[in-house]
Amino acid sequence: MRDPDEPIAVEMPKLKHWQVALGVALGLLAGAFTVFPVRFPGDKALKVTPSLQEQQSAVPSYFKQPDSLAELLQVPLADLGRVDIARMDLLCSEGLPGCERTNLAQSLAMLDTWTEQVRQATVQHRAEFLRDPMRSHTEAQYDMMMIISVLAKGCGVHYDHDSAVAEYGLDPAQSESVTGLPSNDLGRDFFAKSDLFFLDGLLGPKRAGTCSSLPVLVTAIAQRLGYPVHMVNTFRHSFVRWDDGKERFNVETTVVSGLQIVSDYDYRQWPRPVNDQMMAAEGYLQPLNPQQMLACFLYTRVGALLANGRLDEAKKLLPLCGVLVPTSVKYTKLPSM
Repeated sequence: MRDPDEPIAVEMPKLKHWQVALGVALGLLAGAFTVFPVRFPGDKALKVTPSLQEQQSAVPSYFKQPDSLAELLQVPLADLGRVDIARMDLLCSEGLPGCERTNLAQSLAMLDTWTEQVRQATVQHRAEFLRDPMRSHTEAQYDMMMIISVLAKGCGVHYDHDSAVAEYGLDPAQSESVTGLPSNDLGRDFFAKSDLFFLDGLLGPKRAGTCSSLPVLVTAIAQRLGYPVHMVNTFRHSFVRWDDGKERFNVETTVVSGLQIVSDYDYRQWPRPVNDQMMAAEGYLQPLNPQQMLACFLYTRVGALLANGRLDEAKKLLPLCGVLVPTSVKYTKLPSM
Protein backbone atom coordinates (compact mmCIF):
# COMPACT_ATOMS: atom_id res chain seq x y z
CA MET A 1 0.00 0.00 0.00
CA ARG A 2 1.41 3.43 -0.99
CA ASP A 3 1.79 6.09 1.68
CA PRO A 4 -0.66 8.95 0.70
CA ASP A 5 1.96 11.54 1.66
CA GLU A 6 4.63 9.92 -0.46
CA PRO A 7 5.36 11.78 -3.73
CA ILE A 8 4.45 9.87 -6.87
CA ALA A 9 7.56 9.05 -8.89
CA VAL A 10 7.07 9.32 -12.63
CA GLU A 11 9.66 8.07 -15.09
CA MET A 12 10.00 10.69 -17.79
CA PRO A 13 11.04 9.74 -21.34
CA LYS A 14 14.45 10.92 -22.45
CA LEU A 15 14.43 13.96 -24.72
CA LYS A 16 16.53 14.43 -27.83
CA HIS A 17 19.05 17.27 -27.96
CA TRP A 18 16.99 19.39 -30.35
CA GLN A 19 13.94 19.03 -28.10
CA VAL A 20 15.89 20.29 -25.08
CA ALA A 21 17.26 23.24 -27.06
CA LEU A 22 13.80 24.17 -28.30
CA GLY A 23 12.37 24.06 -24.79
CA VAL A 24 15.11 26.33 -23.43
CA ALA A 25 14.61 28.81 -26.27
CA LEU A 26 10.85 28.98 -25.68
CA GLY A 27 11.40 29.46 -21.95
CA LEU A 28 13.79 32.35 -22.50
CA LEU A 29 11.37 33.95 -24.96
CA ALA A 30 8.49 33.73 -22.49
CA GLY A 31 10.67 35.24 -19.76
CA ALA A 32 11.62 38.13 -22.02
CA PHE A 33 7.97 39.01 -22.57
CA THR A 34 7.41 38.90 -18.80
CA VAL A 35 10.27 41.27 -18.04
CA PHE A 36 9.78 43.46 -21.11
CA PRO A 37 6.02 43.63 -21.77
CA VAL A 38 4.87 44.31 -25.31
CA ARG A 39 3.90 47.91 -25.95
CA PHE A 40 1.97 49.25 -28.87
CA PRO A 41 2.73 52.62 -30.46
CA GLY A 42 1.35 55.47 -28.38
CA ASP A 43 1.14 53.46 -25.17
CA LYS A 44 2.29 55.31 -22.05
CA ALA A 45 4.24 53.41 -19.42
CA LEU A 46 2.34 53.35 -16.13
CA LYS A 47 3.82 52.82 -12.72
CA VAL A 48 1.60 50.21 -11.13
CA THR A 49 1.68 49.80 -7.37
CA PRO A 50 -0.53 47.08 -5.84
CA SER A 51 -3.44 48.66 -4.00
CA LEU A 52 -4.34 47.61 -0.48
CA GLN A 53 -7.24 45.57 -1.82
CA GLU A 54 -4.90 43.73 -4.21
CA GLN A 55 -2.42 43.11 -1.42
CA GLN A 56 -5.15 41.75 0.84
CA SER A 57 -6.51 39.56 -1.96
CA ALA A 58 -3.14 37.80 -1.93
CA VAL A 59 -3.55 36.98 1.76
CA PRO A 60 -4.05 33.23 2.26
CA SER A 61 -7.73 32.34 2.52
CA TYR A 62 -7.31 30.89 6.01
CA PHE A 63 -6.94 34.40 7.47
CA LYS A 64 -10.33 35.88 8.36
CA GLN A 65 -10.59 39.64 8.69
CA PRO A 66 -12.01 40.54 12.14
CA ASP A 67 -15.55 41.89 12.23
CA SER A 68 -15.73 42.82 15.92
CA LEU A 69 -13.45 44.13 18.65
CA ALA A 70 -13.42 40.70 20.28
CA GLU A 71 -12.24 39.12 17.02
CA LEU A 72 -9.61 41.83 16.55
CA LEU A 73 -8.14 41.12 19.98
CA GLN A 74 -7.84 37.44 19.04
CA VAL A 75 -5.74 38.13 15.93
CA PRO A 76 -2.19 36.75 16.41
CA LEU A 77 0.44 39.47 16.64
CA ALA A 78 2.13 38.16 13.52
CA ASP A 79 -1.09 38.70 11.55
CA LEU A 80 -1.95 42.22 12.74
CA GLY A 81 -0.27 43.67 9.66
CA ARG A 82 -2.95 42.01 7.53
CA VAL A 83 -5.71 44.05 9.17
CA ASP A 84 -6.56 47.30 7.37
CA ILE A 85 -5.84 50.39 9.48
CA ALA A 86 -9.39 51.70 8.93
CA ARG A 87 -10.97 48.40 10.00
CA MET A 88 -8.74 48.31 13.08
CA ASP A 89 -9.71 51.87 14.06
CA LEU A 90 -13.45 51.32 13.55
CA LEU A 91 -13.42 48.12 15.59
CA CYS A 92 -11.68 49.89 18.49
CA SER A 93 -14.57 52.39 18.66
CA GLU A 94 -17.17 49.63 18.95
CA GLY A 95 -19.98 50.50 21.38
CA LEU A 96 -18.59 53.88 22.45
CA PRO A 97 -20.93 56.88 22.80
CA GLY A 98 -21.36 58.52 19.40
CA CYS A 99 -20.19 55.38 17.60
CA GLU A 100 -23.06 53.01 18.38
CA ARG A 101 -24.68 53.34 14.97
CA THR A 102 -21.54 52.75 12.95
CA ASN A 103 -21.92 50.02 10.36
CA LEU A 104 -18.52 48.50 9.60
CA ALA A 105 -19.31 47.33 6.07
CA GLN A 106 -20.95 50.62 5.08
CA SER A 107 -18.10 52.66 6.55
CA LEU A 108 -15.45 50.68 4.67
CA ALA A 109 -17.52 50.92 1.47
CA MET A 110 -17.68 54.71 1.86
CA LEU A 111 -13.93 54.79 2.37
CA ASP A 112 -13.46 52.86 -0.86
CA THR A 113 -15.74 55.33 -2.66
CA TRP A 114 -13.72 58.29 -1.39
CA THR A 115 -10.53 56.52 -2.44
CA GLU A 116 -11.85 56.18 -5.97
CA GLN A 117 -12.77 59.89 -6.01
CA VAL A 118 -9.21 60.73 -4.98
CA ARG A 119 -7.77 58.42 -7.62
CA GLN A 120 -9.85 59.94 -10.42
CA ALA A 121 -9.06 63.52 -9.39
CA THR A 122 -5.35 62.72 -9.08
CA VAL A 123 -5.23 61.25 -12.58
CA GLN A 124 -7.35 64.04 -14.05
CA HIS A 125 -5.14 66.90 -12.82
CA ARG A 126 -1.68 65.26 -12.94
CA ALA A 127 -0.82 66.44 -16.47
CA GLU A 128 -1.79 70.00 -15.56
CA PHE A 129 0.39 69.81 -12.46
CA LEU A 130 3.38 68.48 -14.42
CA ARG A 131 3.04 71.20 -17.07
CA ASP A 132 3.14 73.99 -14.49
CA PRO A 133 6.66 75.51 -14.67
CA MET A 134 6.08 77.28 -11.33
CA ARG A 135 5.11 74.17 -9.35
CA SER A 136 6.68 74.08 -5.92
CA HIS A 137 5.78 70.50 -4.97
CA THR A 138 7.18 67.15 -5.98
CA GLU A 139 4.92 64.59 -7.64
CA ALA A 140 4.70 62.64 -4.39
CA GLN A 141 3.63 65.80 -2.58
CA TYR A 142 1.06 66.38 -5.31
CA ASP A 143 -0.38 62.92 -4.63
CA MET A 144 -0.77 63.71 -0.93
CA MET A 145 -2.14 67.18 -1.67
CA MET A 146 -4.89 65.62 -3.79
CA ILE A 147 -5.95 63.38 -0.91
CA ILE A 148 -6.25 66.37 1.42
CA SER A 149 -8.01 68.46 -1.21
CA VAL A 150 -10.61 65.87 -2.24
CA LEU A 151 -11.40 64.97 1.36
CA ALA A 152 -11.91 68.62 2.29
CA LYS A 153 -13.63 69.98 -0.82
CA GLY A 154 -15.32 66.89 -2.19
CA CYS A 155 -16.22 64.98 0.97
CA GLY A 156 -16.63 67.78 3.53
CA VAL A 157 -14.01 66.38 5.91
CA HIS A 158 -12.77 68.95 8.44
CA TYR A 159 -10.99 69.37 11.75
CA ASP A 160 -13.40 69.93 14.63
CA HIS A 161 -12.65 73.58 15.40
CA ASP A 162 -15.55 73.99 17.83
CA SER A 163 -14.07 71.48 20.24
CA ALA A 164 -10.71 73.23 20.16
CA VAL A 165 -12.35 76.58 20.88
CA ALA A 166 -14.52 75.19 23.67
CA GLU A 167 -11.78 73.20 25.38
CA TYR A 168 -8.78 75.46 24.87
CA GLY A 169 -10.39 78.89 24.80
CA LEU A 170 -8.78 79.60 21.44
CA ASP A 171 -9.74 82.07 18.79
CA PRO A 172 -11.36 80.17 15.87
CA ALA A 173 -8.72 81.56 13.52
CA GLN A 174 -6.02 79.89 15.61
CA SER A 175 -7.74 76.58 16.30
CA GLU A 176 -6.84 74.98 12.96
CA SER A 177 -3.23 74.47 13.91
CA VAL A 178 -3.89 73.28 17.47
CA THR A 179 -4.38 69.55 17.76
CA GLY A 180 -2.54 68.33 20.84
CA LEU A 181 -2.08 69.70 24.35
CA PRO A 182 -0.75 68.28 27.64
CA SER A 183 -3.21 66.08 29.49
CA ASN A 184 -4.10 68.63 32.16
CA ASP A 185 -5.41 70.95 29.44
CA LEU A 186 -7.93 68.39 28.18
CA GLY A 187 -11.38 68.03 29.72
CA ARG A 188 -13.46 64.93 30.38
CA ASP A 189 -16.25 66.28 28.16
CA PHE A 190 -13.84 66.54 25.26
CA PHE A 191 -12.83 62.88 25.49
CA ALA A 192 -16.46 61.82 25.96
CA LYS A 193 -17.11 62.70 22.31
CA SER A 194 -15.80 59.36 21.14
CA ASP A 195 -16.69 59.80 17.47
CA LEU A 196 -14.23 62.70 17.20
CA PHE A 197 -11.31 60.39 17.98
CA PHE A 198 -12.19 57.56 15.61
CA LEU A 199 -13.15 57.30 11.95
CA ASP A 200 -16.83 57.20 12.96
CA GLY A 201 -16.96 61.00 13.15
CA LEU A 202 -15.30 61.47 9.76
CA LEU A 203 -17.30 58.82 7.90
CA GLY A 204 -20.54 59.79 9.63
CA PRO A 205 -22.76 62.81 8.87
CA LYS A 206 -20.58 65.23 10.86
CA ARG A 207 -17.48 64.64 8.71
CA ALA A 208 -15.49 66.02 11.69
CA GLY A 209 -12.38 64.67 13.37
CA THR A 210 -9.24 65.43 15.35
CA CYS A 211 -5.55 64.57 15.19
CA SER A 212 -6.48 61.09 16.39
CA SER A 213 -8.75 60.30 13.44
CA LEU A 214 -7.66 62.47 10.50
CA PRO A 215 -4.23 60.78 10.11
CA VAL A 216 -5.98 57.39 10.12
CA LEU A 217 -8.29 58.50 7.31
CA VAL A 218 -5.48 59.90 5.17
CA THR A 219 -3.27 56.84 5.78
CA ALA A 220 -6.12 54.44 4.95
CA ILE A 221 -6.79 56.15 1.61
CA ALA A 222 -3.10 56.53 0.76
CA GLN A 223 -2.45 52.84 1.40
CA ARG A 224 -5.47 51.87 -0.71
CA LEU A 225 -3.85 53.83 -3.53
CA GLY A 226 -0.57 51.97 -3.01
CA TYR A 227 1.33 54.95 -1.59
CA PRO A 228 4.24 54.40 0.88
CA VAL A 229 2.45 56.25 3.67
CA HIS A 230 2.26 55.42 7.37
CA MET A 231 0.91 56.99 10.53
CA VAL A 232 3.41 58.50 12.99
CA ASN A 233 3.03 59.68 16.60
CA THR A 234 4.67 62.35 18.67
CA PHE A 235 3.59 63.47 22.13
CA ARG A 236 -0.24 63.65 22.10
CA HIS A 237 -0.37 64.13 18.36
CA SER A 238 -0.42 62.03 15.18
CA PHE A 239 0.49 62.82 11.58
CA VAL A 240 1.39 60.90 8.43
CA ARG A 241 4.66 60.33 6.60
CA TRP A 242 5.49 59.56 2.99
CA ASP A 243 8.69 57.53 2.68
CA ASP A 244 9.52 55.60 -0.49
CA GLY A 245 13.22 55.29 0.29
CA LYS A 246 14.05 58.24 -1.96
CA GLU A 247 11.71 60.97 -0.78
CA ARG A 248 10.50 61.47 2.78
CA PHE A 249 8.21 64.14 4.23
CA ASN A 250 5.61 64.59 6.98
CA VAL A 251 2.06 65.82 6.34
CA GLU A 252 -0.01 67.61 8.97
CA THR A 253 -3.51 66.25 8.38
CA THR A 254 -5.44 68.63 10.64
CA VAL A 255 -4.82 71.46 8.17
CA VAL A 256 -7.28 70.77 5.35
CA SER A 257 -6.85 74.08 3.51
CA GLY A 258 -3.71 72.84 1.74
CA LEU A 259 -0.66 70.65 2.06
CA GLN A 260 1.29 71.50 5.21
CA ILE A 261 4.66 69.76 5.46
CA VAL A 262 6.22 69.76 8.92
CA SER A 263 9.77 68.73 9.80
CA ASP A 264 10.74 66.06 12.31
CA TYR A 265 12.43 68.79 14.33
CA ASP A 266 9.18 70.72 14.72
CA TYR A 267 7.24 67.63 15.74
CA ARG A 268 9.91 66.86 18.28
CA GLN A 269 9.32 70.28 19.87
CA TRP A 270 5.51 70.44 19.57
CA PRO A 271 3.04 70.05 21.18
CA ARG A 272 5.60 69.30 23.92
CA PRO A 273 9.33 68.65 23.62
CA VAL A 274 10.24 64.97 23.62
CA ASN A 275 13.65 63.60 24.55
CA ASP A 276 15.56 60.59 23.29
CA GLN A 277 14.26 58.37 26.11
CA MET A 278 10.64 59.18 25.27
CA MET A 279 11.27 58.56 21.59
CA ALA A 280 12.83 55.16 22.28
CA ALA A 281 10.16 54.05 24.75
CA GLU A 282 7.08 55.27 22.86
CA GLY A 283 8.33 55.00 19.28
CA TYR A 284 7.76 58.70 18.64
CA LEU A 285 8.61 60.07 15.18
CA GLN A 286 8.80 56.56 13.72
CA PRO A 287 6.17 54.89 11.52
CA LEU A 288 3.80 52.87 13.67
CA ASN A 289 4.10 49.12 13.28
CA PRO A 290 0.85 47.08 13.54
CA GLN A 291 1.26 46.43 17.27
CA GLN A 292 1.94 50.09 18.05
CA MET A 293 -1.01 51.12 15.91
CA LEU A 294 -3.43 48.82 17.72
CA ALA A 295 -2.08 49.98 21.09
CA CYS A 296 -2.63 53.59 20.01
CA PHE A 297 -6.26 52.93 19.06
CA LEU A 298 -6.93 50.92 22.22
CA TYR A 299 -5.42 53.65 24.41
CA THR A 300 -7.74 56.16 22.74
CA ARG A 301 -10.59 53.80 23.61
CA VAL A 302 -9.36 53.68 27.21
CA GLY A 303 -9.59 57.48 27.37
CA ALA A 304 -13.11 57.44 25.95
CA LEU A 305 -14.18 54.77 28.44
CA LEU A 306 -12.82 56.82 31.34
CA ALA A 307 -14.53 59.98 30.12
CA ASN A 308 -17.82 58.13 30.00
CA GLY A 309 -17.54 56.67 33.50
CA ARG A 310 -16.66 53.11 32.41
CA LEU A 311 -13.65 52.76 34.73
CA ASP A 312 -13.69 48.98 35.09
CA GLU A 313 -13.59 48.47 31.30
CA ALA A 314 -10.76 50.99 30.99
CA LYS A 315 -8.68 49.27 33.69
CA LYS A 316 -9.21 45.89 32.06
CA LEU A 317 -8.17 47.11 28.61
CA LEU A 318 -5.11 49.20 29.57
CA PRO A 319 -2.72 46.27 30.27
CA LEU A 320 -3.20 45.03 26.71
CA CYS A 321 -1.63 48.27 25.43
CA GLY A 322 1.44 47.50 27.52
CA VAL A 323 1.60 43.96 26.14
CA LEU A 324 1.54 45.33 22.59
CA VAL A 325 4.27 47.91 23.32
CA PRO A 326 6.33 46.58 26.25
CA THR A 327 8.77 49.53 26.20
CA SER A 328 6.04 52.13 26.71
CA VAL A 329 5.80 54.17 29.89
CA LYS A 330 2.60 55.89 28.75
CA TYR A 331 0.68 52.62 28.58
CA THR A 332 1.42 51.76 32.22
CA LYS A 333 -1.09 54.28 33.58
CA LEU A 334 -4.58 55.53 32.81
CA PRO A 335 -4.86 58.83 30.87
CA SER A 336 -5.31 61.95 33.01
CA MET A 337 -8.69 63.62 32.79
